[in-house]
Amino acid sequence: MTAPLNSSAIIVDKFGRATRALISYLQSLGTGTIERTTYTAAELALMEPEKVSTAFCTDSSVTTFGSVLAGGGTNTVPVYWDLTDWRVG
Repeated sequence: MTAPLNSSAIIVDKFGRATRALISYLQSLGTGTIERTTYTAAELALMEPEKVSTAFCTDSSVTTFGSVLAGGGTNTVPVYWDLTDWRVG
């Protein structure tokens, strides 16, 4: 989804209130879908972000929240990087 606001759009008025353009954009976020890139466990293993991060893994063999990610399965799960390991969650 592309924001209908450009970098020079006024998103608040002089009193700090949200403008109609901002309100309309925020309302549209709740009515659509957000597409995310998915990764295999092997692809995620090559990534070591510097900050806590999230992604989706398409071949997880584990589904228990907080478990260290392991590939070779058929489950698509959300995962997070805890600065050491990718974990289900």
